[in-house]
Amino acid sequence: MRARYSAYCQSNITYIQNTMRGKAAVDFNAKKIKGWSLSVEWLGLKIIKSFFSDDPSVAYVEFVARYRERNKIKIIHERSEFRCIGFWYYTDGVHLPTTEMEK
Repeated sequence: MRARYSAYCQSNITYIQNTMRGKAAVDFNAKKIKGWSLSVEWLGLKIIKSFFSDDPSVAYVEFVARYRERNKIKIIHERSEFRCIGFWYYTDGVHLPTTEMEK
């Protein structure tokens, strides 16, 4: 998770794309994401919790990432799904509501 966040900070879209599989990879638009990542300033990542499912090859990470876009601070609060297929890949994510404390 931290490596993917760092890749977004550096606009390393190749790394981000190479660490995705499944549903997450299907709709990934590298050109659009690259342009967006270059237009924002990343402010921080906070891991809320991480846990395995009943299947040890599936894990979840809940996080909050803060960034500035057009002089507004914005937040991504997500529960990401990772699957181990010889290597851990990001496979899906669910956006979660943002609380006032996270802002």
